[in-house]
Amino acid sequence: MNRSGLSETSVEDSRAIAHWRLCAKRESHVPERRFPSECYPRSIESLRMRKSGLPPVVDENTEILILGTLPSDKSLVAGQYYANSNNDFWKLVGAAVNQNLEGLLYNDKLELLKVHRIGLWDAYHACFRPGSMDKDIRDQEPNDFAVLKSIAPSIRLICFNGGGAVEVEESLVRLGYQTCLLPSTSGGESQRPRRTANPLGGGYSQRCFTVMHP
Repeated sequence: MNRSGLSETSVEDSRAIAHWRLCAKRESHVPERRFPSECYPRSIESLRMRKSGLPPVVDENTEILILGTLPSDKSLVAGQYYANSNNDFWKLVGAAVNQNLEGLLYNDKLELLKVHRIGLWDAYHACFRPGSMDKDIRDQEPNDFAVLKSIAPSIRLICFNGGGAVEVEESLVRLGYQTCLLPSTSGGESQRPRRTANPLGGGYSQRCFTVMHP
């Protein structure tokens, strides 16, 4: 506790807030799009919840790109897409391409996706998100999808893994991409019905197979 009656943490937080306000004031003439989202924290706590996604898994042969929102905390720690065992992505996509992907090492999974000309990325480059739930995402920064034209020129279809990723659909359509919404594979979505004993019996793998084999 200091002489003003504030704890050292409160003083530190107050100074940080003052710094960000000064940052925004000094740069107010710059178009908003150029601001890093860190210049507009809603609270000091939100600074500790800023998360950045993973690089795209694509190559010059990729034809179908599956977009999530942003990897879960478990996936970010592992540095792997869909590392959370509660997410059925690998099981369902494996069923769609008639391959068992679940028991494979991560790099082997990616190689099999490449064989089937499937790529992975996310809608957002970064966002503030406490935990891993899409409903808690805010101040999100979309990925720069224009780079796909050079690094993955063969893409013909972009599929959204759940409704959260659809927020970036307009920018993709402007770039000339065809889009498709798939049911979310995430087990963390409260609105999603509980799985039956046969999780492949739902519409996801069927829908994947349809879009991957037109």
